[in-house]
Amino acid sequence: MGDESKELPSQVFELFHFRYLTLICSSNVPSAISNLVNLQTLIILPTSGMLPNCNMIASFGMLPVYYTRKRHWREGRDHFSLPSEIWRMQQLRHLVLYDLYMLPHPSDGSNPSLPLENLQTLPYIKDLVWTEKILQMIPNVISLGLVYQMEKRYHLHLLKHLHQLEKLKLYGLYSFSWMEHITVTFPRILKKLTLVGGEFPWEDMSIIGSLPNLQVLKLRDQCFGKTWETADGEFPELRYLLIEGSGLECWITESSHFPRLKCLVLSCCQDLREIPQDMGEIPLT
Repeated sequence: MGDESKELPSQVFELFHFRYLTLICSSNVPSAISNLVNLQTLIILPTSGMLPNCNMIASFGMLPVYYTRKRHWREGRDHFSLPSEIWRMQQLRHLVLYDLYMLPHPSDGSNPSLPLENLQTLPYIKDLVWTEKILQMIPNVISLGLVYQMEKRYHLHLLKHLHQLEKLKLYGLYSFSWMEHITVTFPRILKKLTLVGGEFPWEDMSIIGSLPNLQVLKLRDQCFGKTWETADGEFPELRYLLIEGSGLECWITESSHFPRLKCLVLSCCQDLREIPQDMGEIPLT
């Protein structure tokens, strides 16, 4: 169901029995969305630009390639807000957003917000400042997308307390820099990590290499520095590694540093002098 205007038809919010709903709108989500008490999946697509096809939506990979998404976010488009009533939607499992949305701060007043204990999927939230309360509100999220555009304290070290998180995508745009947030720590259960922009320092890549369950790592249009030197004991379960749009010049590594790697993708890495010889010894089975 979609609507090209700013106002969504009120009839949408009377469909109490709906469990799955896709809206096409580029505006703040009205508070009446909380009337849909049985809703489990809510997908909000933009009214303009490239739209996902049915297969994208069904798979929750779902949004256009990251270049298109990143351009869409950078074209001066406003961000939108989710209503505080979103915290009342206790059956919600998948909240999938294309435009950037701000997550409302949970209330502790006379009508306190309730944790979304069933929520598993949540892309893409803009400039979310992590607190103990936010952690309590989404304790079981499995797939998370975050976009940071400003330079401020986001307390990203608290991400490690998302004990069910398996898939994380982090976008650093505009003035955001990972070098100001190098205390970031990730959940040890994490299996898939994508970093886009923000210049994460190669010298601090051991923070990611220490994740015992990481299987997929995608580094796009980012990473700061010219040299990456890995060490024994890092990336014990990594199967897929993508490095794209990097200024990396010297990569010092051994095959034993990636004992389970099956796929290596290097794209737009013109400055890389050579692929480490030992990488050719990795059994790609």
